[in-house]
Formats: sequence, structure tokens, C-alpha cells
Amino acid sequence: MKKKNLLFLFAALLSATSLFAQKRVAYVYQTGYNVSRYVWDAEGYKPTLDPVYNGIAATYEVTDFVYASADAPDLETLKTYDLVVLAEAISGGSALGNALKDLVGQVPVLSLKAYNYTSGRWSWAAPTNPAAKTPSVTINPGFESHPIFDGVTGAGGLVEIFDGTNTDNNQVQGFTTLIDGGLIEADKIMANITGTTTSAIHEITTLDHKYMLIPISSDVCTTVSPNGVKLVLNACAYLMGGAGGFDPDAPFKIAYLYDSSYATYVGIAEDPIYNYSILAEKETEAIDIKDFTAASTDTLAALEGYDLIVISEAMASGHAFAKPLLTLVNRTPVLNFKSFFYKNTVWNWGAGANPSSVKTVDGVNVINVASTAVNHPLFENIEVIDGQIELFNNAAGVNKNMVQGYTASASGPIANDSVLATVTGPAGTYNSIHEHGSSNIYMLIPMSVDALMWNEDINVSDNAFQMISNAVYYLLESKGTVYPAAVPSMSVSYGDGVSYVSMTTATEGATIYYTIDGSEPTTSSNVYSGTVELTASATVKAISAMAGYNNSTVASMDVLVMSKAATPVISITAVEGGKQISLSAAAEARIFYSISGGDPDTLTATLYTEPFVVTRPALIKAVAAETGKLVSDVAADSATIDGYINRNKTLVWANFNEEPTTWTWANTDSTTTDNGDVISKYAYTTPTDVDPHLTPTYKEVDFQNGFKVGTFGQRINLQKTGIAETGNYSLATSGDIGATDRAMSFLTTNAGSDPTTAFMVTTTAYDGPFDVTVWFTGAKSTSYTELLEVSVASSLDATEWTVLDTLSSIGDKKIRKRVAYYDEKAPVFVKFASASNLGTNSNMMIFDVKLMGEGNDPVSVENPSVEKSLVSTRIFTVSGMEVKAPVYGINIVRNVYSDGSVETKKVFVNDRF
Repeated sequence: MKKKNLLFLFAALLSATSLFAQKRVAYVYQTGYNVSRYVWDAEGYKPTLDPVYNGIAATYEVTDFVYASADAPDLETLKTYDLVVLAEAISGGSALGNALKDLVGQVPVLSLKAYNYTSGRWSWAAPTNPAAKTPSVTINPGFESHPIFDGVTGAGGLVEIFDGTNTDNNQVQGFTTLIDGGLIEADKIMANITGTTTSAIHEITTLDHKYMLIPISSDVCTTVSPNGVKLVLNACAYLMGGAGGFDPDAPFKIAYLYDSSYATYVGIAEDPIYNYSILAEKETEAIDIKDFTAASTDTLAALEGYDLIVISEAMASGHAFAKPLLTLVNRTPVLNFKSFFYKNTVWNWGAGANPSSVKTVDGVNVINVASTAVNHPLFENIEVIDGQIELFNNAAGVNKNMVQGYTASASGPIANDSVLATVTGPAGTYNSIHEHGSSNIYMLIPMSVDALMWNEDINVSDNAFQMISNAVYYLLESKGTVYPAAVPSMSVSYGDGVSYVSMTTATEGATIYYTIDGSEPTTSSNVYSGTVELTASATVKAISAMAGYNNSTVASMDVLVMSKAATPVISITAVEGGKQISLSAAAEARIFYSISGGDPDTLTATLYTEPFVVTRPALIKAVAAETGKLVSDVAADSATIDGYINRNKTLVWANFNEEPTTWTWANTDSTTTDNGDVISKYAYTTPTDVDPHLTPTYKEVDFQNGFKVGTFGQRINLQKTGIAETGNYSLATSGDIGATDRAMSFLTTNAGSDPTTAFMVTTTAYDGPFDVTVWFTGAKSTSYTELLEVSVASSLDATEWTVLDTLSSIGDKKIRKRVAYYDEKAPVFVKFASASNLGTNSNMMIFDVKLMGEGNDPVSVENPSVEKSLVSTRIFTVSGMEVKAPVYGINIVRNVYSDGSVETKKVFVNDRF
């Protein structure tokens, strides 16, 4: 046999290895972040002044991704990097910060910001700053030997991160209470802030790619110590699966699988791919699978210990060991030369194909490189001519299979894979080269062994050898840990005598297997395909499973099946001055009720203890709760008051957008500012021994639209938030509808001891009687309850105001509609004042205010003509609130026609839900 001169080949291989020498890291931060901090000027955070950034940039190939807080990050591009580092210099709760959560599990991520975790952001935990600014963490027991702590640990497991020269600003941050449904694994919290029980460093290992938090504040990041930088670099190397990047000269364990009995194979001793490609340089182990069977499971398990598996085309698709090889895909890197494994009786991915359908014509020796793949590492240092690469030297007169192809099943696992090259021949055009997965990558380069040699010479081209070299290094670099599939999440909803269990998994494409008898699930258990309906209490267990992953750990849930408590009975009787409401239910039941029209629940509704009297019209709703049973259906009834004049006439409406007029202030134009301080916070002045005559400084802004605001130091802000469907800033109950998307907010005071002094007041006096309806919430956290005092006076200069009511937000960050009542006739001004006294934790948001007097809002009535069509229909309650569909009681239906005429009519709905 004539052996090929390999000097050119090996030179090309050596030049290619430099392509894989350094990992690519994306560094994400926000432009102009924290300009108010003393270490940053008007340009904000500068990564070049940050030792952490400089350490990463000196070690890896770093690309900066710089965004504004409202920007949408380029997640798809970020996912292509070996690691994404999220700087602390990103505003918590911003569109940018919230969107970056979607990277978790999609690419290795190192985050430096704990304050992403708060409820309504990533909703993982409660972030916090320790009372004492702390420069270090202390390793938790069991994590002393974790790779990230290598060479950075001091006495007692203390790890210094900051040098301690600054004690006034935030340094190491952390988190406390974990939030249900968050991704944090309690047993993977590796270090706490020194001297506290506050969690600091943790990792998430149950996803496709690892995630880690090292919470380093950017306030004084210029004082991060060399030890802190080394800690971060250790974490980077750990998350990317190595220490300092891919080393192409490292010893690798590679297996080359072939069948010595394959009819057209030249034999391992003559195989040029095994003997003269990069596989020879790497001392690859040749494994003859001729006598292997499907029962050779020990061999499969052993193969997972290799850094790369190369499967020769010299193996029949019908071989007993061919089908089990599928289990190696994405568990270890695989380079496969055999496309005919794809048939439905083997891997069931599609089908293999020969572009030269018969062996009486020349084989096809070239591939067509996809235009989207020309820069793929597979094609580095290869001459591509007119989009083609020659993989075999000779084709003319060689009536043998050469480059082969495949078709993918439309519903199969490789249907959406990136096709890097195709092959075209007399039989048509087929997919040829593709890759599958992002870790432990699988790649197909379908080269038949039929024509590896021709006329006793190697028929494999230099380009093919270079491509195989590129593929080997590319696949070796993708070697990673085989992670378990994500544990299924289970949720349950209850019906009367039936429970419904829903399951999801964060591992895309994984199958969920479950049992309902308490037994441990396997891949032979029930396959989850939709909601599981239970008519008897059961223990439900489930796992997620997918090729390329270990089976997940078992999720378990005890599901009760319960009947509903009996619906309570509402009795209404006339008494002097109003109607008495009596509620009754089963002897063991407790009754909860509301009189606002909203559906009551057992957490926030009023517990019924005795009959009560209403003096105004009310929609009474009640539910019964009983141990061992579901909460009953809602009972509802209306209490009318004889002679009471309904208060459905809008005297004034403040929605902080365009009602009563546009809300502008200072030097703004005619457009309402979405987010801006009307009055910034400032120090509350108090008398002192030196000067007992000091008085608080007062500031106010008159919007010239019937309202003004004032404060003695508490911050007042006007902001657009939106009304959420669920969670924070959603409606607490169906009876709280009516809020719009902007809010006047009474926010933090200058110091924790300062009183909350912000208020809003009407600049017009209104004749009574009227109802004062307010939609508001507390926005700091669920730990704080905001109080809004509604008061009236006959003069804006009055020193004493009569308090109508003090309204409570209840502390769950949900919007509630609250009503205070003014029953006198004298004209009065109305004031809305913060009464919470929460200091720097104040965060009240008033979404809408309406003063509703006696009578109804005017409506226009015109009879439609014959020659006109309906353009739109709008529906309002009698209070003037627009709704999407008719509600219980009287509805005002307003039809607008093509000729401009309007038809308004009242519709009574007797459906009580």
C-alpha cells in the first residue's frame, strides 16, 4: 500500500488546535448603573475599574454586552458563549435583569447579583445586605474541598473577597428565606456571609448547565482583593468544566468502534481514518464490536468513561450493538460516520441515504456547506470552493458509496438540528453533516468505508482529514458532566370529589413518567400526557427522563381528594336604618364574607361571628370552610336600602394619566412622565437643643388639575407599572377591578426615623354626601402593611382634618379597592395621606381615586337608524367603571354606530357567578 505523506496534514492539525485554546465569556452589565454611588461618576459603573472584570478578561476571551435597564438582552447570542457572567451592575427589577433569568439552565451562568432573587423578579429568595458591611464569606460544612475554594481559604473556612478598606458601603450581599417554586437547592448553599446565617454563595446543579451566585456588590468593587478575584476565576473554570480553558494537548481517552466482519471494510490495519487522522496522534483505542450484543451493557457503561466515541461506518445498521449505541448520545461526545443507524428499526431518527442510488455510477465525493455554517469550527483551515468541500480524492470510475446522507423524521429528536452540510447526487439532495446537543455534542459525518482506499492508495482527502481533526477537537471540548433531567414540578387543583394533577419539567423534550400508588416511577411507568384526574387520595410520584441525561430525582406529592363544604345561606332582614345580614352554614363550618362584591377567601375576608347591619346597598358574598373539605361555592345576595340614593355620579377621577387632565409638573411637556420623582426625598427637620425653633421644610407641587401633593421629606413619585394578571400588582379579588396602569407613589423617607408625611389633596371642595373610592397597594414587600388616611376639611389651611377612614393595603402587594364615606352635605376638600410610618421601607402606590356623589353619570341616548352598522360596544357598571363583560347587577351598555350615533341602555344581569 502506498502511504500518504502526512507532513502537510499534521501541520494543518496543529494550526487548528489554537482555535480551541480559550473559552469565550460574555460579561453583561448596565450602562450608567449606580451613578449615585460615590465611587462612580456620571458615566456609572466602569468594568475596567473592576478587578473582577479585569481578572476574567485576562484569563478568557471576554465580550462585553452593555445594555440599558429597559433593554431586552440578546439571549440567543448569549447562549452561544461558554459562560455568561452577570455583573451586579444591573438594576434589580428592570426589564434587563428580569429577562436574564431565562439564561439559567441554557448556558453556564455566574451571577454576582443577589437582588435579582426577590419576589416579582426571579422569585427565588429574599435578598439582603448585612447590617455590618462584610468583606468575606465563611464556607459551610461539607464544601471545604469544593473547587471554587481552592487556594482562597483562610483560617476557620473564611474566604476574603474585599480588602476591608471600605466599611461604609455594601460589599458581600446575600439572601435568606427561599421562595416556594424557586430554583435554589438548599443543600447547595456553599457559604454564608461571615458572622451571619445569611446565605451567600450557592450553585444549582439540576439543570442542563450549572448556575452559581457569588454576590459581590459593585458599590465598592474597586476594593475586591486578589483573593476575591481568584475565587471568581475558580468559579468560572468550575462552571465551564475545567481550569483555564480547553487544552488540545491534554491526554484524551478516545474509542474507535468498528466491526471487523463488515463486508466492505479494509480492516483496522488499513483504515486511514484510524491510522492517519488525528485519531492516530491521540493514541485512540480500537474496539472490535463484532461479537457484541444488546446485552453488552457493561461495555456501554464503560464507553461513557471515554472523552470521545468515534463510530466507524464499518458497522451494519442491523448489528445487535447498533441500537444500544443510541444511549451514548449526549452522555459523552460522539463522532458517527454511519447515517443508516437513523432508520426506524434502529435509532428511529429518520433514514440513511445514498445520493448515488446504485453502485453502477460514480460515488459522490463532495459536500455542500450550508451558507449559515461557513464559519463553523468544523470547516476551519479547509478550502471551500463554490460552497463545496471534497472529502474523497477520486470519484470518476469509482462505483462505490462515498459521502452519504440522511433524512430526519419531522417529529424526531434531530428534526430541528443545525444541518452543516448536504450532499447531492443522482438520487437527490440529502442532509449530510449535522450536530445534536450543546454539551457532549453528537456529530454525524457520513463517510462510507467502501472507498476509503482506491488503487492501493488512501482515497480520503486532505480536507477530510482536516475536517475530522476539527471535529475531534470540537467534540472533545464539549465534554461535560451528564446532568439529571430537571425534577418534575407538580401542581394540583381541586374539584368537588376530584383532584387534578398537572406536571411540567424544565428539561425541554423530556418525558415524565409517574405512578399514583406510591411506588417509585421508572421509564416503564405511566407516561404523562395531560392532567391526571384522581377520584381518591393518592401519593403521586414522577421522574423526568431524556436521552443524554440521567433520570431526575423523584418528585412526590400527597394529593387529597375532598368534597366541598356546603354553601352558606344568606338571610337579609329589614331593621331600623338598614338591613341585617345573617349567615348560616354547617355546625362545624366557619363563614367568611365580603360586602364589596369581591369573592371572599379564608385569608383576607371577614370571619363571620354574629349578624351585622349594613346601612348602604351592598352585594353580600360568603363562603364556608370546614376541616377536611374544600371551601364551599360562593353564596351571594344583594341588600338594598329603602330611600338610599346610589352614589354613581363621578365628581372627580384621578388616574394619574389623563384624568381629570394630564398630570404634568415642573418643566415637563404635555405628556405624563412614566416614571419620575415629583418630589425627591430629603431630610426631615426636627427641633434641636441648639435651635428649638427649627420646623420641617415643606414642599408641594400643584398639578393645576384639581390636585396637588405635598411632603415634609418623604419621596413622592409618579410611575407607570401596569396591572398584572397574577402576582404583584394584580387585583386581590374580582371586586377590586377598576385600577388603571399609573400610580402616585409615596415612597421612602430620607432616614428610617423620619415620619411618613406625603399626601395628596383635592384643590376643589366637593358637596357631600359622596363615597371616596381608592385603589392602592403597598409595594415594598409582603412584610409591610401600608396605611392610607382619608380625611376631609372645609379649608385647605385647616389645622385639623376629620378622618373618614384609615385604609389598609393588607401587605400582599395586591391592588385593593377601598371605600371611605362622607355623609355630610357641606363642601369639603379631601386629603389622602400616608399614615404607615414605615420610614425607609415606605412604598405606597395609589392607582386611582374617585369621588362618587349621589345620582348617576350622564349617558347619551340616540335611536339607531336603519342604514347604519354597529362599530363598537362598551360596557360599564353603574359606578362608571368599564368592564369586558356584563357583571352581576345593572350594566350600562353603550353601542357606537357607523353614523356616529350612540345607543345607551341598561341591562340587568341576575347571574351571581
